[in-house]
Amino acid sequence: MADLPVQCACGTVRGTLQDVSPSTVSNVVCHCDDCRTFVHHLGTADDVLTEHGGVHIVQSTPSRYTLTAGQDQVGLVRLSPRGLLRFYATCCNTPLANMVDRPGLAFVGVPRVTLPADADAHIGPQVGIQARFATGDRSTLDAHDKAPASLLVRTVFRLGVGRMQGLHKPSPFRDADGTLTVPATVLTKEQRAAARDAG
Repeated sequence: MADLPVQCACGTVRGTLQDVSPSTVSNVVCHCDDCRTFVHHLGTADDVLTEHGGVHIVQSTPSRYTLTAGQDQVGLVRLSPRGLLRFYATCCNTPLANMVDRPGLAFVGVPRVTLPADADAHIGPQVGIQARFATGDRSTLDAHDKAPASLLVRTVFRLGVGRMQGLHKPSPFRDADGTLTVPATVLTKEQRAAARDAG
């Protein structure tokens, strides 16, 4: 297993994703509208999206993700009041993580763009998901319309193990009592529609 440096595009926000190996993370490219909408809202679509409008994400646990610099530059957006927690670096609008709003859930999605170029050797083969939302010529896209059963089973198993082992904490995005470290900005319907139309 490897410890990989994490940093935003300008280098202000930095940290580490620990214990990375194909057995501890899932390497996915998500083509869903929401992932694409988020990066369009940030204005970083050109730097983050794949040619088919996907966002490359390495799924791990909060306890393996640490921030060592730039914590005061972390912002939080939700596309809707109950949407995913989507963290980003306010200094350069680099997406940093996504999480479900359940403190006890041992899950964090780390954008591949924040990891070093040679991380592929540690994160395992990628799985494309939510291809039904992809853009461009889908005939050249190697991805599943939704998510394959094997990935779902693996994710559920890891969530269970992660909960038993307490891997949901500590988290760089929650205090010890589970409170979010930064307040969320919820997009208005108009903001969400504008970002979605951009994709």
